[in-house]
Amino acid sequence: MLVAVLVNRGLMMADLHRSNNARTQMTITSQQHDLNAINIDAASVDRAIQSSLGLWDTYEMGISREEVQRQIDEANTPEARAGILADLRARAQKRADLAVIAGKVACMSVGETWHGLGVQVDEAVTAVDAMKLAALDYEVDRFPASVQIGEEWVEVPGVYCIGKKIQTEEGELTSIFSGVSVGSRHELLQNQECFEFIDEVVGSVNGAHYLTAGAIEGGKKTFITAQMPQWAEPVLGDIVHMNIVMTNAHDATESTQLFTCEDRPVCKNTRRLALRNAKQSYTFRHSKNMRQRIADARNALGLSALDFAAFAEVVTEMPKIKVDPARFIDDVLDNVPRYSQILKAEVEWGIERLVADMNLVSDEARDEAARRFGRMIARRASFKDDMMNRYESETNSAPGTLWGAYNAVTEHANHSLRYMGDLSKQRETRFSSLLNGRADVINQEAYTEASSYVLTA
Repeated sequence: MLVAVLVNRGLMMADLHRSNNARTQMTITSQQHDLNAINIDAASVDRAIQSSLGLWDTYEMGISREEVQRQIDEANTPEARAGILADLRARAQKRADLAVIAGKVACMSVGETWHGLGVQVDEAVTAVDAMKLAALDYEVDRFPASVQIGEEWVEVPGVYCIGKKIQTEEGELTSIFSGVSVGSRHELLQNQECFEFIDEVVGSVNGAHYLTAGAIEGGKKTFITAQMPQWAEPVLGDIVHMNIVMTNAHDATESTQLFTCEDRPVCKNTRRLALRNAKQSYTFRHSKNMRQRIADARNALGLSALDFAAFAEVVTEMPKIKVDPARFIDDVLDNVPRYSQILKAEVEWGIERLVADMNLVSDEARDEAARRFGRMIARRASFKDDMMNRYESETNSAPGTLWGAYNAVTEHANHSLRYMGDLSKQRETRFSSLLNGRADVINQEAYTEASSYVLTA
């Protein structure tokens, strides 16, 4: 069963379904190859901090909005405010970690990206276009490793360095990846081979189905996103697609991975998030049978298409069904008791009855039970309030319907949960939660509950 799909309107509007019978000319809408021009400015920071719609993401920025607000409040000079922006810009560049290859930021995307770097186009492109626009039209090769002994360089048997070869106007330029060495059994997988494989899997007209592509860490690692033919549009403008993502690591630090998800990686951070949110994943070590295993995965991807088809049938019906959002939210919370801690019926009974039913003897025990029930009731109320606020926000494209209520719950699960520990621990816990923890449980229950509404409508 697929979990909830959140429609990111900033990116997904560019994913509107286009007929395979009519291929229009792709247009470059913007391009930026200066890493220092990353989308971090005073106005955008202020909007994100002040917004009640969850625009500020502590994980993404590596700093809480409360801390940034405190710094801004204490900054009493232009220099101090400029310093804050410089720090945020450096944080953004670090989490993006996009490669610059032959003077170009290695990223191509259909529609806007959070960082605004690389090349943005207005519609899906072919493999040839994607490779060129994302600066992935380079090859990698192995070179014998050598060590210096005295004044001589001596080749190390069976050990190789990896480097990329770039064609320039002056000729071929070779750049060795620092800190990378592999053995003789390591198989290289070229960027072009990755595109060719996805072309075979997706197989749409003219191969125009690539949404994002790029390289990080100086070109050591890559990502490619293509749109699968399956799609759903529950309401006009809310497009749900299944994407296929392929990641590769030329530096041998990762296996090649092929998976389906709703994410579209556009940098290092979103690449990692997509890997964590993978629904059906295949991993291939860089060994001699790698290409055969990749070929074998082609047929297996049909299973994801079948899963998505069933999911699409359900979500297409959701906007047609009128619901009381408060009731739907209560139904979901009642079915995730480890998260909500108390049922709606128990809340309606009230603290006094709940304490009385426990048959406690001492006043101290009854008082402690009353406090505990009070905390549980307040906890559930805060969850419900957040979901209702999201339901009533201006971003809800289908108020009064099951689709609107469903998305309010899933947005809460993916954006409102709080995690303990330092920032690094919070990041890891959040990823785990989205994959198979609290957030995943809430998303699954929201989908199960919505499916039951559809079946009984």
